Amino acid sequence: MVTKAMSDDGSTVLHIAVGRGQNDFVKKFISYITEEQLLYQRENDGSTTLHIAAIVGNKDAAELPVERNGKFLGSKDHNGRDPLHVSYENMHLDTIGYLLKAVKDAHPEDEIGIGLLVNAISAKRYSK
Repeated sequence: MVTKAMSDDGSTVLHIAVGRGQNDFVKKFISYITEEQLLYQRENDGSTTLHIAAIVGNKDAAELPVERNGKFLGSKDHNGRDPLHVSYENMHLDTIGYLLKAVKDAHPEDEIGIGLLVNAISAKRYSK
C-alpha cells in the first residue's frame, strides 16, 4: 500500500500528504515505513517525497527524510534534478535554506549550492 499510486501522476499517499502539508500524518507515517519505501518515486516524474516537499516549499516535511538518512538529499528525479535544485526552481527560500545547509553539512568539502544561491540573489527572487 505504501508504494501504491493514489493518483494519475503516480503519487502515493505519502506524496499527497507532503504536498498538502499534512505534516503530523507524514511524521507518523514515515516512522512505520522503510527507507526504500520513503525513496519511492512518482511514476510520471520520478519525484520522491523530498522532491515534493521542495516543490511545494514544505520545509518541515523536507526535514523528516533528511534526518532519517542524508542520502535522500542526492535522490534524482527523471530529469536528473535533486531536491535542492527543485526547491530553487520553485523559489521556496525557507526550504532552499534548509536543503542548502543539509547538503553542506553532508558534503562539507564541496561548494554545492553556491551557484544556486548566487543565481537566486541575482534574480532577486527572494522574499521574507
